[in-house]
Amino acid sequence: MRGGSVASHCSRACYDRTKGDVRRARERAVEREPIYRARVFQRDDWRCHLCGEAIDRSSVAPSPLAPTLDHVVPIAKGGGHTMANIRAAHFLCNSSKSDQLEWSPAA
Repeated sequence: MRGGSVASHCSRACYDRTKGDVRRARERAVEREPIYRARVFQRDDWRCHLCGEAIDRSSVAPSPLAPTLDHVVPIAKGGGHTMANIRAAHFLCNSSKSDQLEWSPAA
């Protein structure tokens, strides 16, 4: 809470992590809304939506098991920067998926 309202980011570092996604969404004119990282990880029960394994809460990128947010339909392919299009993922899984629509850990 800041100034009586709910802040969209918990810290400056959290804000900085999302600037690129918001900029890309604006440039491609796709739908965008505020993203709450903590809510996404809680909603997804700290599980990677790509491989199904637990995400290490204490890891920091570029650690392979670090928590990241993945756009299910990438912004580059027309997906929005919305809570409905974002899922929790490992850094390694998300990096491997890149901007692909379909991906599996064995690929």
